Amino acid sequence: MPPLLETIHRDLGLGRAYLGSLTTIPVLCMSILALVAPKIGGRIGAERAVLGAVILVGVAVAGRLAAGQPGVLFGTTLVAGVGIAVAQTLLPAVVKGWFPERAALVTGLYTAGITGGLALAALGTVPIERALGGFWPGALATWSLLAAVAASVRTDQNMLLAFCTAEVMGSNPLSSARKTRVHRVKRNRTRDSLGRPRPKENMHGR
Repeated sequence: MPPLLETIHRDLGLGRAYLGSLTTIPVLCMSILALVAPKIGGRIGAERAVLGAVILVGVAVAGRLAAGQPGVLFGTTLVAGVGIAVAQTLLPAVVKGWFPERAALVTGLYTAGITGGLALAALGTVPIERALGGFWPGALATWSLLAAVAASVRTDQNMLLAFCTAEVMGSNPLSSARKTRVHRVKRNRTRDSLGRPRPKENMHGR
């Protein structure tokens, strides 16, 4: 948003104090929710909380399509700040859970990813705005696509993990269907066409 502050100031007529609050709100959210996010993670799980936070950020950023109204602009900034605060607070715990032996390396990688994402947004927002004919709300909302990709990838991983876990535990519907078919085949081998038990063969011969 900082690259477009002058444009927002010109289009919405916001004072400097209001413009400054747009960049201050996310920082305040991270400071306040740093104490609350662990409780959220403890209640619903850190991974679910991070996934929910990413979805929340994506919805808020997409909502900036209507940021031509000051109330929408500030509201979406607050919601996005909440999502960012929760995700950044709980992400280290998720990394340690998934990569206990490489937590430091992966932490460095996602930190570099966050920094690179900020740089990409700073460099790319103005060109996107120009490509959209000066429609700055659309340029801001474009970045919701990254959140959508991240959320979809994480959802697919959760579905795959649930499928594999169900397969191992024997509760997978597909696994149960295969077991049912095997049971029917075995039953048919021991019974005749009328459902009566077949006579056992003499194991000692005649």
